[in-house]
Amino acid sequence: MASQQQSTGSLLMVEPLDFYMNEEMQTDNKFMTHPGDRSPTSIREAALKEFQAYKDVLSSHGLDITVFQSKPGHQTPDAVFPNNWFSTHRDEPSNEGFMVTYPMKGLSRRRERRPDIVEFLSSRYPHHIDLSPLEDRAGGDMNGTLGSDDSVAYLEGTGAMVFDRLHRVIYMSLSERADEHAAKRLIRTLALSSSHIPHSKGYELITFSSQDRNGHRIYHTNVMMAVGTHVAVVCSEAIVDVAEREKVLNRLTESGHVVVEISLGQMENFCGNVLEVKLPDGSLALVMSSRAKQAFTEDQIQTLSSHYSKLISSDLTTIETYGGGGARCMLAELF
Repeated sequence: MASQQQSTGSLLMVEPLDFYMNEEMQTDNKFMTHPGDRSPTSIREAALKEFQAYKDVLSSHGLDITVFQSKPGHQTPDAVFPNNWFSTHRDEPSNEGFMVTYPMKGLSRRRERRPDIVEFLSSRYPHHIDLSPLEDRAGGDMNGTLGSDDSVAYLEGTGAMVFDRLHRVIYMSLSERADEHAAKRLIRTLALSSSHIPHSKGYELITFSSQDRNGHRIYHTNVMMAVGTHVAVVCSEAIVDVAEREKVLNRLTESGHVVVEISLGQMENFCGNVLEVKLPDGSLALVMSSRAKQAFTEDQIQTLSSHYSKLISSDLTTIETYGGGGARCMLAELF
């Protein structure tokens, strides 16, 4: 009999052979910046070195890493962030595997759903929930109205949604890439797809709005919060509405999490973009970028270290700067 897990030691990564700053996505991803006149070649080469070093440090801790390569000339500069277009799930107690593919806002990001990766996933997860047609319901443009059942709807995987798998809660900061109706459809479909999970035990959806220091909507939930087995990291300061902020914090506390609250400045340094992983000995570790680790306070590091056997970090400066995503975004979990 399988038991529900919050984290896994099996991960999928995509090597960024065609990495560059994706201007198509810069309109709402304010974590992307373009400092100086660095050449595209130097950016790509630095991103590749960061990717290799990150993969190596994860592997050195015994994590099982499956690597695909992005295709040069395929125009998928954000392929290094595969967690946005698919997620995997295990039914309890049958251990049946489910994969979900998601509707993506950007045309370049839709090209990341490659047949070879889908085929690999299908061999491990025979049940496929495909939500990608939602991105085409109004002609496939990028300007659908949020909240309308017949409009374009985007839901960018575990970027848009942060799963508390143990307590069956999804936290989601509403944005152009995180549509509430699409999330509710996912919850219904997951429940109905399993004969072992009564609908009443489906995921609870907690939605809220968050913004950065300049009033821009946060594009992905996983840059401002993360949920592990015992610990949650959240930038509650970004949740402007007091009632919504209390709702999130209270639900995390009710589920027994120690909450590490980070500031807007720490969020900008990707402290919210962290991921819990399971090591071969069964212990839990927290993965983050070097930039994030340096931005945590000593007290926060002490709190995290009291719940994790290791804090694993790697330098991802180029990918964070030009891609607007960090350590968590680069890891798709294989449950």
